[in-house]
Amino acid sequence: MDPAFFPPLITGLDYDTTAPVFKELYQNYSQLGTGARLRERSLFLQIAAAVCDLSSPAGKAPSGLFHEKTISESVNYIQEYYTEDISLPLLASHSGLSPKYFGQLFKEQTGMAVREYLTEVRIRNARHLLSHTDNTLEQIAADTGFQDKFYFTKVFKRQTGITPGKYRKLYGHLDRMKKGELALS
Repeated sequence: MDPAFFPPLITGLDYDTTAPVFKELYQNYSQLGTGARLRERSLFLQIAAAVCDLSSPAGKAPSGLFHEKTISESVNYIQEYYTEDISLPLLASHSGLSPKYFGQLFKEQTGMAVREYLTEVRIRNARHLLSHTDNTLEQIAADTGFQDKFYFTKVFKRQTGITPGKYRKLYGHLDRMKKGELALS
């Protein structure tokens, strides 16, 4: 599409910065797929940041707010789709940032790298399943985004200090205890 199709809409708006964003937004508008909503929001936020730049003192954009929103959306995405194959490059591409810069922002705002955060979300959900269901380790591994039970067991032990089996023995009675099914010994 001809860049002339995207004229400067607001006097003073940086055309070189915003025209490619408008073009990509137009081209991707009807595309569906994993992360399409996240990417669409990111493009709109980039436009909003450029517009806000016009009213900021000394032409400085309120990028902190833009980046907080971008990372917040990525965190929400991870929490919703933690069973899928999520990577730093995937999240960065949806946010419109380079993987290196996105990774730095993510760590600044969450205190963890993307992979660490994803692993923590997966293990938290695995702990819940271990203590509240009778699902097999294979099923729990699959339900929490791990490739197999052996890798799941290795990561679980590294994160918690005990194996999933031992965790279940220690905490697997929580639902039954709440329901009064276990007698005190």
